[in-house]
Amino acid sequence: MAITNKEEGVWILPQVYNKINEGDIWDYDGITTMYNWGYSNHGQLGRGNKVSLSSPTLLPGTGWMRSYGTTPSTNKITGDSAQFAIKSDGTLWSWGWGEYGSLGLNNNTYRSSPTQIGANTNWKGIPLSVCNNITQSAWTTDGALFVWGSNAYGQLGLNESTGWPSYKASPTQVPGSWKVAINAELSMHAIKNDGTYWSWGENDYGQLGHNNKTDYSSPRQVGTDTTWDKIHGAHSDEVFVTKTDGSLWAWGRNNQGQLGQNNNTEYSSPKQIPGDYSGAGFSVAYHTAIVTKSDGTLWSWGYNGNGILGQNNPQNSARSSPVQIGSGTDWDPDGMSGGGFQAAAAIKTDGSLFMWGRNLGGVLGQNQTAPSNNNHYSSPVQVPGTWSSIRIAGRTSYGTQSL
Repeated sequence: MAITNKEEGVWILPQVYNKINEGDIWDYDGITTMYNWGYSNHGQLGRGNKVSLSSPTLLPGTGWMRSYGTTPSTNKITGDSAQFAIKSDGTLWSWGWGEYGSLGLNNNTYRSSPTQIGANTNWKGIPLSVCNNITQSAWTTDGALFVWGSNAYGQLGLNESTGWPSYKASPTQVPGSWKVAINAELSMHAIKNDGTYWSWGENDYGQLGHNNKTDYSSPRQVGTDTTWDKIHGAHSDEVFVTKTDGSLWAWGRNNQGQLGQNNNTEYSSPKQIPGDYSGAGFSVAYHTAIVTKSDGTLWSWGYNGNGILGQNNPQNSARSSPVQIGSGTDWDPDGMSGGGFQAAAAIKTDGSLFMWGRNLGGVLGQNQTAPSNNNHYSSPVQVPGTWSSIRIAGRTSYGTQSL
């Protein structure tokens, strides 16, 4: 829903997040409830058990403000997702898959219920990672960036030794003052408060944007531009970022046309995707981009496994340039999410939630599990209820409702 300058009326959760990110300091006093559903083989639903759910169910506890889940890596390591959330009191919590110190609890223990990370009460953001369950990050209200988990390719940015099983099991600060960061499997991307763009870690496909394929174990600036604004998504080998002028840039792997260049050419430095993306909302899944533009239209391009492009087509019909999903103009740019297991979600301006793609573990909230990989929806299907935010993490979904 659109952000305005008014300070009265009812504000939904994504509006509050955007106002905070713009530098405003007023607080949100509403009541927020969080629901989750999907797979729970490591307790990632946070209910003290490993029972999976195929429809939205209230998450125990109060004060949940922002959720974030990781997706198992598709080619470097096996495992399942860890989950993170910030509460309204500024505390950070984790649960689920815990190897390589991924939960930040100074151990490798799995947790099936939310456990607080440290004692800090000034956590502000957790990244919109798509495919990374082994390296994590979060930043605080004063611009400090903290990392933990695996450091196999230097993705922690601490200029320390790499390789398996190098890792940190509790949050460790990366020098600098940061606006936003995102995990991309074995690399990390971040924008500083001065508008410069930095990246580090694995660089097999040039996904770091340095016009080479060299790995880096400490932050390295991409070019000299100071107008980088938002990192909208990064999936293992590709990244999507906008500048302050609303232009959209992408680079890295392009085997499914996911860079939106109408080709399959790999790019190791930023390449602009034609069009105006001012005020757009983004969702990045497995080699797939899904975007809601400021005019309320919904678009997709890249890989189409299990119909994730929402074009009512079977898989293997990839698109290398943006195509519109349906004809609707009421999609909310603030209500987008994608998952590494080829699932996507979007919220309309009236709060209705739609999901599509692969329904593994019941992640699409249709009250049905999907033991078969062929169980999928290639066009959006509605999830009952009125929603203010949605987040997909592998085979698990998290949604919030403001009361």
